[in-house]
Amino acid sequence: MKVLHISPTYFDPDSVIGGGERYPTELATSMSTRTPTTLLSFSRKKKSMNRGRLQVELIQPHGFFKGEKINPRALIPLALIRSHDVIHIHHISTFFSDLCALAARALQKKVWATDYGGGSGFTINRFIRTHRAYTGVVAYSSRVEPP
Repeated sequence: MKVLHISPTYFDPDSVIGGGERYPTELATSMSTRTPTTLLSFSRKKKSMNRGRLQVELIQPHGFFKGEKINPRALIPLALIRSHDVIHIHHISTFFSDLCALAARALQKKVWATDYGGGSGFTINRFIRTHRAYTGVVAYSSRVEPP
């Protein structure tokens, strides 16, 4: 089983450092010791690298909705989604997350979500019930509210 984590930020000085990026980075790193795992995120330049056994794929956004670094504009990485069995979306209130969740579901992938209350600006989920694309939700606290 191959797992793909998708997060608009990751724990690195080249990304947005604020707290919400720590969980996806550490979860993906931990999972990579047991199963092939990739973390997809954004950076100023496209690059691929390894963090231990974790494969990290960074893509360059075309810009950001309302200038917010947590809401990147980019093409959906269909080849990457297609090559993984489970897709874990982090920060569900972003345009990119909505598109990836819908694409993954259309490709009949298991789609999981963890939300951090972050993300803002333009999202599809305000107009379409994108939460139906999710197989389940991974909670990182004791209180969970539906998206």
